[in-house]
Amino acid sequence: MSNRGIVGVLSNKINKEELKPGDHIYSWSKKVAYLYAHHGIYVGDGEVIHFTTGDRGNFRSSSSHSSGPGSVESCTIDHFLSGGKLNIFQYAVSDAHFRTQVRGTCSTAASDPPEDVLHRAEFLLKNGFGGYHSFRRNREDFAIYCKTGLLGFSAESGQCWQYLNTLWGRIAVWFKLLP
Repeated sequence: MSNRGIVGVLSNKINKEELKPGDHIYSWSKKVAYLYAHHGIYVGDGEVIHFTTGDRGNFRSSSSHSSGPGSVESCTIDHFLSGGKLNIFQYAVSDAHFRTQVRGTCSTAASDPPEDVLHRAEFLLKNGFGGYHSFRRNREDFAIYCKTGLLGFSAESGQCWQYLNTLWGRIAVWFKLLP
């Protein structure tokens, strides 16, 4: 059985060789204690299109469109990963599966065909995705929009909620340790 066959049972990790154009990939950020993930669309030939906060120190892009704070960029998969582990985002998972997973790793929404996904990603690379906002327009929202055509604030987009839940948990533990 390939890794794609057991993805999501224990992990969403995937090998680069198994990627297909149009896959939504992510990698947990080591810079911020794994509190959030970088999300992007694999377009083939070792390239990823993704939405960034505009901090060009994190990624080297081959092309970009600046749209205020944030930009849509294309880069190599190695620059996208920045040494992190490659994971694949799952679509059309059951409600039960969705509720048991870490936010930002899967969605109950169905994915559109790869050609639609790639068209949206290329369009946004040329035209931008608007300004970056942690809650309303972030890396995960960009990739979900490319995969599904769905855009909007929902519980499906878990990037910021994951960060806040983790932060809240750490604060709660800290207060519990106070005398």
